[in-house]
Order: sequence, then structure tokens, then C-alpha cells
Amino acid sequence: DSYLAHQVMQGDMHSFTWNFKVTKPGFYIVFAKWTSHQNRDYKAKYTVFGQVKTINQQKSLPMGLGYIGYGYLSNTETYQVSMHGTTPGKYVVADAIILMKF
Repeated sequence: DSYLAHQVMQGDMHSFTWNFKVTKPGFYIVFAKWTSHQNRDYKAKYTVFGQVKTINQQKSLPMGLGYIGYGYLSNTETYQVSMHGTTPGKYVVADAIILMKF
């Protein structure tokens, strides 16, 4: 958890980053959590497992969670999820990243 907000400016490359490890290796689904609002960026970019997913942070989602990726995680590596806004004047919110092992 790390609820932080940032207003996107022209040419802004500000990003939020979560670094994490898992105790059990396996395949994981990664979700992001945010609070929806009409002033949120509708094109926030999340990067995980080398995949880039565009998320509309104006949308409310079931349980407040948005799917952002999946992949295999080892218990010996450190992994990273990053997110940045792309729409000047809008806000991005970094609330939490949730992992679900399957």
C-alpha cells in the first residue's frame, strides 16, 4: 500500500514504482487499486512483466481492482510494477498493488 497522487504535467515522466518479492514461486495475477474520480488520468500506464497496460483511473471497478498483468514469479528475484500518467492536467493515484497466486 502506498496511496500517493500526482498531477501529470506536459512532458512529465514522473512514475510510481513498487518493488516486491514473493515467498512462494508460481504464476501470479497482478492487480492495481485506485480511487476513481473524473479528474483521474484515463490513460495511466502500468508496466509489469514487460507488459504495458493502459488503465482508465476514472472508472470504478469491482472491489476497486484493475487487472494489469500476469506471469511467473520466482522466490529469488525482486520484481517491479511501475505506473505513470500520460494526460496533462489529470491526476494519477498509486494506491496499492495486489498479487494473486494461481
